Amino acid sequence: MKTKNIFNYQLIGIFSILILLVSACSKDKVDIREYEGVKIVGVKVNSELFTPTYIDDITQVVIPAGRDLSKVNLQLLVINGEAINFDENTDYDCRKPFKVSLKGKDGQQKETTLKNTVSSCSFFFHHRGFDCSI
Repeated sequence: MKTKNIFNYQLIGIFSILILLVSACSKDKVDIREYEGVKIVGVKVNSELFTPTYIDDITQVVIPAGRDLSKVNLQLLVINGEAINFDENTDYDCRKPFKVSLKGKDGQQKETTLKNTVSSCSFFFHHRGFDCSI
């Protein structure tokens, strides 16, 4: 009798493990999200990080007022790829937009225009708690 109970518990254990293995390999659990292509997700201007916004093929970064954009050190944070024609050891004149070529890990090549704009928010409003990023 005791041997029969042990055998039943072993059988239940084996079936439980088999059910776990079969359910873990189900195709219903496949991630169906699309692969996100290459893009710039951050821009460092003189070591200060800014998050860009996107309008068609333009990557726009809003810089607080009062910054000299004629000679800045830029670093690009690129997701799912790399910037091809961009040297991070060079100072750039960011008063005018310039083109940056990106190459994705999936082989996709994309060209975007990096545009740095100065925030129109004044010092008075910024330091009194108004949201100037709008």
